Amino acid sequence: MLQRHDLEGEFPEYRGKLASIRAANENFRTLESEYAALDKEILTAEENGLPITDEHFAAMKRRRLAMKEQLEGMLKAWQPA
Repeated sequence: MLQRHDLEGEFPEYRGKLASIRAANENFRTLESEYAALDKEILTAEENGLPITDEHFAAMKRRRLAMKEQLEGMLKAWQPA
């Protein structure tokens, strides 16, 4: 079964922080938007068998993981004002 990798599902322990960081941190919002778009692109490729190379598909997944790790770091460090 294919799975979306939304932040609420990936980081349930940060649900309380997500709303405040989204409201206050433009960099977080931008990165989260890019992460969501890439996740959707990966999911669409998996569901529809789009003609992309294995190397390109693996690179997309590595990029998503890097973005997820960056978002997690931002969440860990977040201290609301």
